[in-house]
Amino acid sequence: MVDSASPPLQPPIATVLQDGPHGAEGPHATEGTSTHSPRQLGIFSIAGLIVSGHYGMGFLMGTAESSVEWGTAGSLYPIALAAGTLVLLPIARLYWQDVALLWTLLGDRYGRFVQQLSSVMSWLAFTGVMGAQVAAGAAILSVLGLPRLGATVGLAIALGVLSVLPLQRLSWVLRGLLLVSLLALGTALLRLGGLPHYVQAPTTFVEALGTSVSWGETLGVFLTATMTVPIDMKFQQFVVQGRSPRVVSWGCVLATIAVLLLAAVPSVAVATAQESGILPDAIAPREIIPYVLGWLGGGLHQPLGIVLVGTLLVPALGAGSTVLRIQTQLVMNSLPLPPSAQGGTQRWRGGLIRGVNASLAMMLALKGGSIIGSMVLFYAAYGAVVWWPFMAYLLGRCGLIQLSPLAVQLSAGMAAIASIGTLVLTQWEPAIALAGSAELTVLALGLGFGAVALGAGQLITLWRPRAQQMQI
Repeated sequence: MVDSASPPLQPPIATVLQDGPHGAEGPHATEGTSTHSPRQLGIFSIAGLIVSGHYGMGFLMGTAESSVEWGTAGSLYPIALAAGTLVLLPIARLYWQDVALLWTLLGDRYGRFVQQLSSVMSWLAFTGVMGAQVAAGAAILSVLGLPRLGATVGLAIALGVLSVLPLQRLSWVLRGLLLVSLLALGTALLRLGGLPHYVQAPTTFVEALGTSVSWGETLGVFLTATMTVPIDMKFQQFVVQGRSPRVVSWGCVLATIAVLLLAAVPSVAVATAQESGILPDAIAPREIIPYVLGWLGGGLHQPLGIVLVGTLLVPALGAGSTVLRIQTQLVMNSLPLPPSAQGGTQRWRGGLIRGVNASLAMMLALKGGSIIGSMVLFYAAYGAVVWWPFMAYLLGRCGLIQLSPLAVQLSAGMAAIASIGTLVLTQWEPAIALAGSAELTVLALGLGFGAVALGAGQLITLWRPRAQQMQI
Protein backbone atom coordinates (compact mmCIF):
# COMPACT_ATOMS: atom_id res chain seq x y z
CA MET A 1 0.00 0.00 0.00
CA VAL A 2 1.31 3.43 -0.95
CA ASP A 3 1.11 5.88 1.91
CA SER A 4 1.42 9.64 2.11
CA ALA A 5 5.18 9.37 2.04
CA SER A 6 5.24 7.60 -1.29
CA PRO A 7 7.48 9.02 -4.04
CA PRO A 8 6.01 11.52 -6.48
CA LEU A 9 4.31 10.08 -9.51
CA GLN A 10 6.54 9.64 -12.51
CA PRO A 11 6.08 12.15 -15.33
CA PRO A 12 3.90 10.82 -18.13
CA ILE A 13 5.54 9.67 -21.33
CA ALA A 14 3.34 12.17 -23.04
CA THR A 15 0.24 13.72 -21.54
CA VAL A 16 -3.23 13.11 -20.34
CA LEU A 17 -5.38 12.30 -23.33
CA GLN A 18 -9.00 12.29 -24.13
CA ASP A 19 -10.26 9.85 -26.74
CA GLY A 20 -7.24 7.91 -27.41
CA PRO A 21 -5.53 5.03 -25.86
CA HIS A 22 -3.58 6.51 -23.34
CA GLY A 23 -7.08 4.21 -25.96
CA ALA A 24 -9.42 4.42 -25.41
CA GLU A 25 -11.40 6.78 -27.44
CA GLY A 26 -9.89 8.92 -30.11
CA PRO A 27 -11.41 12.26 -30.59
CA HIS A 28 -10.57 14.93 -28.12
CA ALA A 29 -7.04 14.63 -26.77
CA THR A 30 -5.97 17.13 -24.17
CA GLU A 31 -2.97 17.64 -22.03
CA GLY A 32 -3.56 18.63 -18.52
CA THR A 33 -3.34 16.76 -15.31
CA SER A 34 0.29 16.45 -14.38
CA THR A 35 1.33 13.33 -12.58
CA HIS A 36 3.44 15.47 -10.27
CA SER A 37 0.24 16.67 -8.58
CA PRO A 38 -0.32 15.49 -4.99
CA ARG A 39 -2.97 12.85 -4.34
CA GLN A 40 -5.84 15.18 -3.65
CA LEU A 41 -8.55 14.39 -6.21
CA GLY A 42 -11.96 13.51 -4.79
CA ILE A 43 -14.66 11.20 -6.09
CA PHE A 44 -16.32 13.77 -8.35
CA SER A 45 -12.99 15.00 -9.70
CA ILE A 46 -11.93 11.47 -10.62
CA ALA A 47 -15.31 10.78 -12.21
CA GLY A 48 -15.24 14.06 -14.15
CA LEU A 49 -11.77 13.42 -15.53
CA ILE A 50 -12.66 9.88 -16.62
CA VAL A 51 -15.84 11.08 -18.34
CA SER A 52 -13.96 13.91 -20.06
CA GLY A 53 -11.43 11.31 -21.18
CA HIS A 54 -14.20 9.37 -22.92
CA TYR A 55 -16.27 12.21 -24.31
CA GLY A 56 -14.92 13.67 -27.52
CA MET A 57 -15.19 13.57 -31.29
CA GLY A 58 -15.36 9.78 -31.53
CA PHE A 59 -17.91 9.53 -28.75
CA LEU A 60 -20.05 12.33 -30.18
CA MET A 61 -19.67 12.43 -33.97
CA GLY A 62 -18.62 8.80 -34.34
CA THR A 63 -21.68 7.58 -32.43
CA ALA A 64 -23.95 9.86 -34.46
CA GLU A 65 -22.43 8.57 -37.70
CA SER A 66 -22.96 4.94 -36.67
CA SER A 67 -26.53 5.71 -35.60
CA VAL A 68 -27.54 6.59 -39.17
CA GLU A 69 -26.93 2.95 -40.15
CA TRP A 70 -27.55 1.15 -36.86
CA GLY A 71 -30.23 3.29 -35.22
CA THR A 72 -29.92 3.49 -31.44
CA ALA A 73 -27.47 0.56 -31.63
CA GLY A 74 -24.99 3.22 -32.71
CA SER A 75 -24.53 3.78 -28.97
CA LEU A 76 -22.60 0.50 -28.82
CA TYR A 77 -19.20 2.21 -28.65
CA PRO A 78 -19.93 4.56 -25.71
CA ILE A 79 -21.68 1.70 -23.86
CA ALA A 80 -18.54 -0.39 -24.36
CA LEU A 81 -16.51 2.48 -22.90
CA ALA A 82 -18.79 2.44 -19.85
CA ALA A 83 -18.21 -1.31 -19.51
CA GLY A 84 -14.46 -0.74 -19.77
CA THR A 85 -14.67 1.86 -17.00
CA LEU A 86 -16.35 -0.73 -14.80
CA VAL A 87 -13.56 -3.20 -15.59
CA LEU A 88 -11.08 -0.47 -14.64
CA LEU A 89 -12.57 -0.29 -11.12
CA PRO A 90 -10.64 -3.19 -9.47
CA ILE A 91 -7.53 -2.58 -11.57
CA ALA A 92 -7.45 1.10 -10.58
CA ARG A 93 -6.59 0.09 -7.01
CA LEU A 94 -3.43 -1.66 -8.22
CA TYR A 95 -2.49 1.33 -10.34
CA TRP A 96 -3.01 3.56 -7.31
CA GLN A 97 -0.66 1.41 -5.25
CA ASP A 98 2.08 0.88 -7.86
CA VAL A 99 1.97 4.50 -9.12
CA ALA A 100 4.28 4.04 -12.14
CA LEU A 101 2.97 4.16 -15.70
CA LEU A 102 1.94 0.88 -17.28
CA TRP A 103 4.81 0.97 -19.76
CA THR A 104 7.25 1.38 -16.91
CA LEU A 105 5.65 -1.44 -14.92
CA LEU A 106 5.81 -3.80 -17.90
CA GLY A 107 9.35 -2.74 -18.82
CA ASP A 108 10.70 -3.16 -15.30
CA ARG A 109 9.20 -6.62 -14.98
CA TYR A 110 9.58 -8.06 -18.48
CA GLY A 111 12.37 -6.11 -20.14
CA ARG A 112 12.96 -3.14 -22.40
CA PHE A 113 11.68 -5.01 -25.47
CA VAL A 114 8.15 -5.14 -24.04
CA GLN A 115 8.31 -1.50 -23.04
CA GLN A 116 9.53 -0.39 -26.47
CA LEU A 117 7.01 -2.55 -28.29
CA SER A 118 4.21 -1.09 -26.18
CA SER A 119 5.44 2.35 -27.20
CA VAL A 120 5.40 1.42 -30.89
CA MET A 121 1.88 0.01 -30.63
CA SER A 122 0.78 3.16 -28.84
CA TRP A 123 2.11 5.18 -31.75
CA LEU A 124 0.13 2.95 -34.12
CA ALA A 125 -3.04 3.39 -32.07
CA PHE A 126 -2.54 7.15 -32.08
CA THR A 127 -2.33 6.97 -35.88
CA GLY A 128 -5.88 5.66 -35.92
CA VAL A 129 -6.93 8.34 -33.45
CA MET A 130 -5.37 11.05 -35.62
CA GLY A 131 -7.09 9.73 -38.74
CA ALA A 132 -10.44 9.83 -36.97
CA GLN A 133 -9.68 13.28 -35.57
CA VAL A 134 -8.89 14.70 -39.01
CA ALA A 135 -11.99 13.04 -40.49
CA ALA A 136 -14.20 14.54 -37.77
CA GLY A 137 -12.64 17.98 -38.14
CA ALA A 138 -13.01 17.87 -41.91
CA ALA A 139 -16.70 16.97 -41.49
CA ILE A 140 -17.20 20.04 -39.29
CA LEU A 141 -15.52 22.25 -41.88
CA SER A 142 -17.59 20.66 -44.65
CA VAL A 143 -20.77 21.68 -42.84
CA LEU A 144 -19.49 25.25 -42.97
CA GLY A 145 -19.12 24.99 -46.75
CA LEU A 146 -15.52 23.88 -47.36
CA PRO A 147 -14.88 21.02 -49.84
CA ARG A 148 -13.97 17.73 -48.18
CA LEU A 149 -10.57 17.32 -49.85
CA GLY A 150 -9.46 20.87 -49.14
CA ALA A 151 -10.77 20.67 -45.57
CA THR A 152 -8.91 17.43 -44.91
CA VAL A 153 -5.59 18.61 -46.34
CA GLY A 154 -5.87 22.02 -44.69
CA LEU A 155 -6.74 20.50 -41.34
CA ALA A 156 -3.76 18.13 -41.43
CA ILE A 157 -1.44 21.06 -42.16
CA ALA A 158 -3.04 23.16 -39.42
CA LEU A 159 -2.63 20.36 -36.88
CA GLY A 160 1.04 20.05 -37.80
CA VAL A 161 1.54 23.75 -37.09
CA LEU A 162 -0.55 23.75 -33.91
CA SER A 163 1.26 20.71 -32.51
CA VAL A 164 4.31 22.90 -31.96
CA LEU A 165 2.35 25.23 -29.66
CA PRO A 166 1.83 24.56 -25.92
CA LEU A 167 -1.94 24.12 -26.19
CA GLN A 168 -1.98 21.96 -23.05
CA ARG A 169 -2.40 25.19 -21.10
CA LEU A 170 -5.80 25.55 -22.76
CA SER A 171 -6.95 22.03 -21.89
CA TRP A 172 -9.72 23.17 -19.57
CA VAL A 173 -10.91 25.70 -22.16
CA LEU A 174 -11.16 22.93 -24.75
CA ARG A 175 -13.02 20.68 -22.34
CA GLY A 176 -15.32 23.57 -21.49
CA LEU A 177 -16.16 24.06 -25.16
CA LEU A 178 -17.02 20.40 -25.50
CA LEU A 179 -19.29 20.75 -22.48
CA VAL A 180 -20.98 23.71 -24.17
CA SER A 181 -21.51 21.60 -27.29
CA LEU A 182 -23.03 18.84 -25.14
CA LEU A 183 -25.42 21.27 -23.45
CA ALA A 184 -26.33 22.75 -26.83
CA LEU A 185 -26.98 19.29 -28.25
CA GLY A 186 -29.18 18.46 -25.27
CA THR A 187 -31.10 21.69 -25.82
CA ALA A 188 -31.58 20.83 -29.51
CA LEU A 189 -32.77 17.37 -28.53
CA LEU A 190 -35.42 18.87 -26.22
CA ARG A 191 -36.53 21.41 -28.83
CA LEU A 192 -36.94 18.65 -31.39
CA GLY A 193 -39.03 16.59 -28.96
CA GLY A 194 -36.45 13.87 -28.46
CA LEU A 195 -36.95 13.29 -24.73
CA PRO A 196 -39.33 10.31 -25.22
CA HIS A 197 -36.78 8.72 -27.57
CA TYR A 198 -34.07 9.17 -24.92
CA VAL A 199 -36.20 7.54 -22.22
CA GLN A 200 -36.91 4.58 -24.51
CA ALA A 201 -33.27 4.30 -25.65
CA PRO A 202 -32.31 1.28 -23.46
CA THR A 203 -35.13 -0.80 -24.97
CA THR A 204 -34.65 0.34 -28.54
CA PHE A 205 -30.87 -0.17 -28.22
CA VAL A 206 -31.30 -3.86 -27.45
CA GLU A 207 -33.80 -4.29 -30.28
CA ALA A 208 -31.62 -2.46 -32.81
CA LEU A 209 -28.52 -4.34 -31.73
CA GLY A 210 -30.19 -7.63 -32.57
CA THR A 211 -31.46 -6.52 -35.98
CA SER A 212 -29.11 -3.82 -37.33
CA VAL A 213 -25.61 -4.91 -36.28
CA SER A 214 -23.83 -8.15 -37.15
CA TRP A 215 -22.49 -10.24 -34.31
CA GLY A 216 -18.97 -9.68 -35.61
CA GLU A 217 -19.29 -5.90 -35.48
CA THR A 218 -20.89 -6.10 -32.04
CA LEU A 219 -18.12 -8.25 -30.59
CA GLY A 220 -15.35 -6.38 -32.37
CA VAL A 221 -16.39 -2.93 -31.15
CA PHE A 222 -17.47 -4.01 -27.67
CA LEU A 223 -14.48 -6.20 -26.81
CA THR A 224 -11.91 -3.78 -28.22
CA ALA A 225 -13.31 -0.69 -26.49
CA THR A 226 -13.84 -2.54 -23.20
CA MET A 227 -10.32 -3.97 -23.20
CA THR A 228 -8.67 -0.69 -24.13
CA VAL A 229 -9.90 1.34 -21.14
CA PRO A 230 -7.98 -0.61 -18.42
CA ILE A 231 -4.72 -0.37 -20.39
CA ASP A 232 -5.25 3.27 -21.28
CA MET A 233 -2.61 5.31 -19.47
CA LYS A 234 -4.80 8.36 -19.75
CA PHE A 235 -7.11 6.91 -17.13
CA GLN A 236 -4.21 5.49 -15.15
CA GLN A 237 -2.85 9.00 -14.71
CA PHE A 238 -6.25 10.10 -13.41
CA VAL A 239 -6.83 7.35 -10.86
CA VAL A 240 -3.37 7.48 -9.26
CA GLN A 241 -4.15 11.03 -8.12
CA GLY A 242 -7.16 9.98 -6.06
CA ARG A 243 -7.01 10.57 -2.31
CA SER A 244 -7.53 6.87 -1.54
CA PRO A 245 -8.42 3.57 -3.24
CA ARG A 246 -12.00 3.99 -2.01
CA VAL A 247 -12.21 7.42 -3.69
CA VAL A 248 -10.86 5.96 -6.92
CA SER A 249 -13.37 3.09 -6.86
CA TRP A 250 -16.37 5.35 -6.34
CA GLY A 251 -15.03 7.70 -9.00
CA CYS A 252 -15.03 4.82 -11.49
CA VAL A 253 -18.58 3.87 -10.50
CA LEU A 254 -19.89 7.42 -10.97
CA ALA A 255 -18.02 7.74 -14.28
CA THR A 256 -19.61 4.52 -15.53
CA ILE A 257 -23.08 5.82 -14.71
CA ALA A 258 -22.36 9.20 -16.34
CA VAL A 259 -21.06 7.63 -19.56
CA LEU A 260 -24.11 5.38 -19.74
CA LEU A 261 -26.37 8.43 -19.38
CA LEU A 262 -24.51 10.23 -22.17
CA ALA A 263 -24.26 7.21 -24.47
CA ALA A 264 -27.67 7.61 -26.09
CA VAL A 265 -27.53 11.39 -26.59
CA PRO A 266 -25.84 11.41 -30.04
CA SER A 267 -27.98 8.58 -31.46
CA VAL A 268 -31.22 10.08 -30.14
CA ALA A 269 -30.22 13.49 -31.55
CA VAL A 270 -29.74 11.90 -34.96
CA ALA A 271 -33.09 10.11 -34.81
CA THR A 272 -35.03 13.21 -33.75
CA ALA A 273 -33.27 15.38 -36.34
CA GLN A 274 -34.19 12.90 -39.07
CA GLU A 275 -37.81 12.72 -37.95
CA SER A 276 -38.14 16.50 -37.69
CA GLY A 277 -37.06 17.02 -41.29
CA ILE A 278 -34.47 19.69 -40.53
CA LEU A 279 -31.63 17.79 -42.24
CA PRO A 280 -30.69 18.35 -45.92
CA ASP A 281 -31.17 15.32 -48.14
CA ALA A 282 -27.51 14.94 -49.11
CA ILE A 283 -25.93 15.47 -45.67
CA ALA A 284 -23.19 13.01 -44.70
CA PRO A 285 -23.86 11.03 -41.49
CA ARG A 286 -20.82 12.46 -39.69
CA GLU A 287 -21.99 15.99 -40.45
CA ILE A 288 -25.31 15.67 -38.63
CA ILE A 289 -24.17 16.76 -35.15
CA PRO A 290 -22.45 19.98 -36.30
CA TYR A 291 -25.43 20.71 -38.55
CA VAL A 292 -27.86 20.32 -35.64
CA LEU A 293 -25.74 22.69 -33.53
CA GLY A 294 -25.76 25.21 -36.37
CA TRP A 295 -29.54 24.84 -36.69
CA LEU A 296 -29.93 25.52 -32.97
CA GLY A 297 -28.01 28.77 -33.45
CA GLY A 298 -30.33 29.94 -36.21
CA GLY A 299 -28.42 28.50 -39.17
CA LEU A 300 -24.89 27.77 -40.32
CA HIS A 301 -24.48 31.31 -41.63
CA GLN A 302 -25.68 33.02 -38.48
CA PRO A 303 -23.16 34.18 -35.82
CA LEU A 304 -24.57 31.98 -33.05
CA GLY A 305 -24.75 28.99 -35.36
CA ILE A 306 -21.09 29.41 -36.34
CA VAL A 307 -20.12 29.80 -32.67
CA LEU A 308 -21.91 26.58 -31.70
CA VAL A 309 -20.24 24.68 -34.54
CA GLY A 310 -16.97 26.18 -33.32
CA THR A 311 -17.51 24.54 -29.93
CA LEU A 312 -16.79 21.30 -31.79
CA LEU A 313 -14.13 22.53 -34.19
CA VAL A 314 -11.82 24.23 -31.66
CA PRO A 315 -11.60 21.18 -29.34
CA ALA A 316 -11.03 18.99 -32.40
CA LEU A 317 -8.06 21.16 -33.39
CA GLY A 318 -6.68 21.10 -29.85
CA ALA A 319 -7.21 17.37 -29.57
CA GLY A 320 -5.60 16.58 -32.89
CA SER A 321 -2.58 18.79 -32.26
CA THR A 322 -2.04 17.15 -28.86
CA VAL A 323 -2.23 13.64 -30.31
CA LEU A 324 0.22 14.65 -33.05
CA ARG A 325 2.63 16.08 -30.49
CA ILE A 326 2.45 12.88 -28.44
CA GLN A 327 3.00 10.73 -31.52
CA THR A 328 6.07 12.75 -32.39
CA GLN A 329 7.42 12.50 -28.86
CA LEU A 330 6.90 8.73 -28.83
CA VAL A 331 9.04 8.34 -31.93
CA MET A 332 11.65 10.77 -30.61
CA ASN A 333 11.89 8.84 -27.34
CA SER A 334 12.24 5.54 -29.19
CA LEU A 335 14.96 6.90 -31.50
CA PRO A 336 17.06 9.18 -29.28
CA LEU A 337 19.75 11.34 -30.80
CA PRO A 338 23.36 11.00 -29.67
CA PRO A 339 24.47 13.80 -27.31
CA SER A 340 26.51 15.42 -30.07
CA ALA A 341 23.49 15.76 -32.37
CA GLN A 342 21.06 17.86 -30.37
CA GLY A 343 19.66 21.32 -31.07
CA GLY A 344 18.94 21.99 -34.73
CA THR A 345 19.20 18.35 -35.75
CA GLN A 346 16.65 17.34 -33.15
CA ARG A 347 14.24 20.06 -34.24
CA TRP A 348 14.67 19.09 -37.88
CA ARG A 349 13.99 15.43 -37.13
CA GLY A 350 11.03 16.34 -34.94
CA GLY A 351 9.52 18.37 -37.77
CA LEU A 352 10.03 15.51 -40.21
CA ILE A 353 8.38 12.99 -37.87
CA ARG A 354 5.52 15.40 -37.24
CA GLY A 355 4.99 15.79 -40.98
CA VAL A 356 4.98 12.03 -41.57
CA ASN A 357 2.47 11.46 -38.77
CA ALA A 358 0.18 14.21 -40.05
CA SER A 359 0.40 12.79 -43.58
CA LEU A 360 -0.57 9.33 -42.35
CA ALA A 361 -3.58 10.79 -40.53
CA MET A 362 -4.61 12.69 -43.67
CA MET A 363 -4.41 9.54 -45.81
CA LEU A 364 -6.50 7.58 -43.29
CA ALA A 365 -9.09 10.36 -43.24
CA LEU A 366 -9.25 10.45 -47.04
CA LYS A 367 -9.43 6.67 -47.25
CA GLY A 368 -12.93 6.68 -45.84
CA GLY A 369 -14.58 4.41 -43.34
CA SER A 370 -16.40 5.32 -40.16
CA ILE A 371 -14.87 7.42 -37.40
CA ILE A 372 -15.37 4.74 -34.76
CA GLY A 373 -14.26 1.98 -37.13
CA SER A 374 -10.97 3.77 -37.81
CA MET A 375 -10.22 4.16 -34.11
CA VAL A 376 -11.34 0.72 -32.97
CA LEU A 377 -9.33 -1.07 -35.66
CA PHE A 378 -6.06 0.44 -34.44
CA TYR A 379 -7.08 0.04 -30.80
CA ALA A 380 -7.55 -3.68 -31.51
CA ALA A 381 -3.93 -3.98 -32.65
CA TYR A 382 -2.71 -2.12 -29.57
CA GLY A 383 -4.86 -4.18 -27.20
CA ALA A 384 -3.86 -7.49 -28.79
CA VAL A 385 -0.18 -6.78 -28.10
CA VAL A 386 -0.41 -5.21 -24.64
CA TRP A 387 -3.18 -7.36 -23.17
CA TRP A 388 -1.16 -10.53 -22.38
CA PRO A 389 1.79 -8.64 -20.80
CA PHE A 390 -0.81 -6.71 -18.82
CA MET A 391 -2.50 -9.96 -17.70
CA ALA A 392 0.91 -11.37 -16.75
CA TYR A 393 1.56 -8.26 -14.67
CA LEU A 394 -1.83 -8.60 -12.91
CA LEU A 395 -1.30 -12.30 -12.18
CA GLY A 396 2.15 -11.65 -10.76
CA ARG A 397 1.00 -8.57 -8.88
CA CYS A 398 -1.76 -10.57 -7.18
CA GLY A 399 0.64 -13.41 -6.36
CA LEU A 400 -1.17 -16.01 -8.48
CA ILE A 401 1.53 -16.96 -11.00
CA GLN A 402 4.85 -15.49 -12.14
CA LEU A 403 5.30 -15.69 -15.89
CA SER A 404 8.84 -15.44 -17.22
CA PRO A 405 10.15 -12.40 -19.11
CA LEU A 406 10.92 -14.70 -22.05
CA ALA A 407 7.31 -15.88 -22.24
CA VAL A 408 5.93 -12.35 -22.10
CA GLN A 409 8.41 -11.09 -24.68
CA LEU A 410 7.56 -13.92 -27.09
CA SER A 411 3.86 -13.27 -26.56
CA ALA A 412 4.15 -9.54 -27.25
CA GLY A 413 6.32 -10.09 -30.31
CA MET A 414 4.08 -12.73 -31.89
CA ALA A 415 0.95 -10.72 -31.10
CA ALA A 416 2.48 -7.67 -32.77
CA ILE A 417 3.34 -9.60 -35.94
CA ALA A 418 -0.10 -11.21 -36.09
CA SER A 419 -2.15 -8.09 -35.32
CA ILE A 420 -0.26 -5.70 -37.59
CA GLY A 421 -0.21 -8.25 -40.41
CA THR A 422 -3.94 -8.86 -40.02
CA LEU A 423 -4.66 -5.13 -39.90
CA VAL A 424 -2.89 -4.64 -43.22
CA LEU A 425 -4.51 -7.68 -44.84
CA THR A 426 -8.05 -6.77 -43.78
CA GLN A 427 -7.59 -3.31 -45.26
CA TRP A 428 -6.17 -4.77 -48.46
CA GLU A 429 -8.86 -7.45 -48.75
CA PRO A 430 -11.84 -6.72 -46.47
CA ALA A 431 -13.59 -9.95 -47.47
CA ILE A 432 -11.22 -12.03 -45.32
CA ALA A 433 -12.40 -10.38 -42.10
CA LEU A 434 -14.05 -12.68 -39.59
CA ALA A 435 -17.84 -12.10 -39.59
CA GLY A 436 -17.24 -8.92 -41.56
CA SER A 437 -15.38 -7.26 -38.67
CA ALA A 438 -11.76 -6.25 -39.25
CA GLU A 439 -11.28 -5.23 -35.62
CA LEU A 440 -12.54 -8.60 -34.34
CA THR A 441 -10.18 -10.39 -36.75
CA VAL A 442 -7.19 -8.31 -35.62
CA LEU A 443 -8.06 -8.85 -31.97
CA ALA A 444 -8.71 -12.59 -32.30
CA LEU A 445 -5.54 -13.41 -34.25
CA GLY A 446 -3.34 -11.10 -32.18
CA LEU A 447 -4.58 -12.49 -28.88
CA GLY A 448 -4.55 -16.05 -30.21
CA PHE A 449 -0.95 -16.01 -31.41
CA GLY A 450 0.04 -14.11 -28.27
CA ALA A 451 -1.52 -16.76 -26.04
CA VAL A 452 0.22 -19.61 -27.88
CA ALA A 453 3.57 -17.81 -27.68
CA LEU A 454 3.03 -17.07 -23.99
CA GLY A 455 2.46 -20.74 -23.23
CA ALA A 456 5.40 -21.85 -25.38
CA GLY A 457 7.71 -19.32 -23.77
CA GLN A 458 6.73 -20.45 -20.29
CA LEU A 459 7.32 -24.10 -21.22
CA ILE A 460 10.77 -23.20 -22.58
CA THR A 461 11.57 -21.39 -19.35
CA LEU A 462 10.55 -24.42 -17.28
CA TRP A 463 12.35 -26.88 -19.55
CA ARG A 464 15.72 -25.10 -19.75
CA PRO A 465 16.73 -25.52 -16.08
CA ARG A 466 15.79 -29.20 -16.20
CA ALA A 467 17.80 -29.70 -19.37
CA GLN A 468 20.80 -28.05 -17.74
CA GLN A 469 20.46 -30.30 -14.70
CA MET A 470 20.32 -33.40 -16.91
CA GLN A 471 23.51 -32.30 -18.66
CA ILE A 472 25.26 -31.94 -15.29
